[in-house]
Amino acid sequence: MKELSAEDLENLTLEKANEIIQEYGRFMEVEPVPFAIFEDDLPWSKGSILAALLTALKSEKNKEQKDILSVGIICLNHVIPSPKKYKESLKMHNITRTMLKYKRSGLSKEKIIEKMDKIYGRGNA
Repeated sequence: MKELSAEDLENLTLEKANEIIQEYGRFMEVEPVPFAIFEDDLPWSKGSILAALLTALKSEKNKEQKDILSVGIICLNHVIPSPKKYKESLKMHNITRTMLKYKRSGLSKEKIIEKMDKIYGRGNA
């Protein structure tokens, strides 16, 4: 999967946007109507595709083309993180929730660190 840099996103040209949209379109033609697509399977990152679609949508005059671009944006709702990324983000979410629970209970930073280390261990977080 390719991804635009922050600078490329900021300076995204209509030509580059159309290139990304064409690759996304070819991908969607091959895939059946999905319930979910893993982001790693896309030709470009979800963010890059969304930026390209929005760039093209802003300059498009033809209503039918605007509708097609809008459908492409809607289809991005079916894109989910890869299982590995999802598992990692869920783990970080659980760590954050645990830390907030301890903080709200009034524990000192030292006690929170001690408890977190006991639960998750160094290198396991």
